[in-house]
Amino acid sequence: MAGLIVFKTGVLTGGDAEQELSGMVSVKGTVKVEQLNLSKSEVSKINRAVAGHKDTFSQVDLFLDVKDGGRTISPKSVLIWAMVLETNGDCEVRSWSRKVSRSDLVVQMILYMNKAAKEYEKCASPHPLDH
Repeated sequence: MAGLIVFKTGVLTGGDAEQELSGMVSVKGTVKVEQLNLSKSEVSKINRAVAGHKDTFSQVDLFLDVKDGGRTISPKSVLIWAMVLETNGDCEVRSWSRKVSRSDLVVQMILYMNKAAKEYEKCASPHPLDH
């Protein structure tokens, strides 16, 4: 009976660890989101960043490819990534493609979203001399 209880507890905590990315985020390219093995913490960080910029960006498109073309992605894998952040207007903010290790991907995504939001707000806000 004790073995059965341990087994059931393990199943419940295992399923509990899954969390989905915000519906505002899409992952495109040769790497699928499942291959990234995002932790619950990483998904939460991405979702918080996206929610924090929802008044600026309506959609976040992440383009991912593996540098060496491998199917298995580890924390040391080098990814080629770019982002397209669609605004609530008729604009989008695009990043250049860049290399990043899988372990640094989420941090770099969030840094870029924050930087892009600040730059977009500067460009989108009316300038005092325009009046």
